[in-house]
Parts: sequence; C-alpha cells; structure tokens
Amino acid sequence: MRMNAIMNFALAAVLLSGCQGKSESSRNASVNQNNVSNGRKITLLFGPINRSTSIDLLNGFASTGVAEGDIANFISLAKLNKETVQGYLNVSKEFDMVEMDHVLNSSLGEAILKKVGSVLHPAKSKGYEVQALRSAIILSLVDDNKMSLIEVLNNLPVDMVVDVENLTKLQSEIKGFLQ
Repeated sequence: MRMNAIMNFALAAVLLSGCQGKSESSRNASVNQNNVSNGRKITLLFGPINRSTSIDLLNGFASTGVAEGDIANFISLAKLNKETVQGYLNVSKEFDMVEMDHVLNSSLGEAILKKVGSVLHPAKSKGYEVQALRSAIILSLVDDNKMSLIEVLNNLPVDMVVDVENLTKLQSEIKGFLQ
C-alpha cells in the first residue's frame, strides 16, 4: 500500500514537471476558476528569458488557449508549442488525498518535493518550496481527488517562479525513478 502511494506521488511529480501522458478527456480538463488569485504572479524562466504573468492570465490561457501579454511573448521567445503548453497546464490525474498527504509528509515525499521545488519555488522566500508545494497539492485534491498543474499553481500560497528549461531535466530524473 505504501509503495503504491509513493509511486502515485512520483507520478504526481511527473505531472507537475510537465510530462505528457494524458487521455484526451484529461487534456480538456476544466480549470477551477473559483480560486481567487489576489494578484499573485508566476515568473516563467527559460534560460535568459524571464517573464512574469498573473495567475488570472495563466488561467485564461489554460481554459481558452488564447495566449496574451507576457504569456504570448514567453511562448514565442522560448519557441514553445502553445497547444503543448496548454495541455501541460490542464493534464489531470486522480490521487487519494489521504494517501497523498501521508506520502507528502514522508522523507521520500519531501525529497521529491525538494526536486520539484528546484524548478517551481516561491519567488521571494526560498527554502519554503516544500511547504508551498505540499499545501497546493493537498488543496488541489480536496474537492475531487484530482489535480492538474494549473490547479496546483492556483493553490500556491505566494508568487512563484517556474524554471521551464529545467523541467525537462526533472522530468527525465523522475521518469528514471519510475522505470
């Protein structure tokens, strides 16, 4: 039972790192628009490219596929596929919240959260990525035992930085762990 929960958490970490592996229905998963962003920002890094955008604008892009402002600039400058980025934001996976809570609070769970926190971390308060990610994941699972990257981003308690370029490295590391 414990190993199954750990494997599920590793899958969640892959989900957070932007790994594809979704069904057509999860590609079109709806974004929880009930979350209040309170003007929070996400800073996207890709090598020397650094763009900040509001959670609201990111939610709009995730739900409509229309990239505006800094999101459009970032996608263009980083030469990313707009549909792929939108798909990464919306991929949804089901997890048992209680099991996930146990795993997130284990030493292995904390190690994986630290790895994910190396590419997704608070903008100003480094060292709190584990707590920020843990709370966002649990909050994402509370209502329906499902989570997506956009839902986790909505539930992050503070402004965050996402190192898009290093997501690929993290994705490879986590995939290696799962094999």
